Amino acid sequence: MESTAERLFAEVDRQLAEVRASVEALATRSGVLVMLSALFGALVGVHLRQGGDAYFAAPLWAFGAAAVLGALILLPQLVLGPQSGHLQNWMTTRPRAALSALLAAKIVTLEANRRRLTTMIAIFYLQSVAVLVAVVLALVMAARG
Repeated sequence: MESTAERLFAEVDRQLAEVRASVEALATRSGVLVMLSALFGALVGVHLRQGGDAYFAAPLWAFGAAAVLGALILLPQLVLGPQSGHLQNWMTTRPRAALSALLAAKIVTLEANRRRLTTMIAIFYLQSVAVLVAVVLALVMAARG
């Protein structure tokens, strides 16, 4: 039978893995939007170079904003856990105190990573809106002529 400490560690580890998976999935989706922004931005840029309407600069700016927001999603990275100096200090303490400190550090790490994920989600929504605005502007400009 598992002890309470083992169950707590297992639950925190499970949640840490879940947050990491969510962050990786969001970063992948953001990367796809960056790629699409670059592709469509290049197409709009080619149209501008070929004597297209100067109004096509608006969707180009929106695609650029989407790409910048996509890059912001990747900064900063997730917190990995307690620093090695803390781990070394805990090796010299009583085992129960060391386990308590390690669990507390994991919980702090989990909360920091959740805040990071929340920030990433907000930036991703902004990026998605920028891509949508850029596509709509490009379609409207293309329909005009």
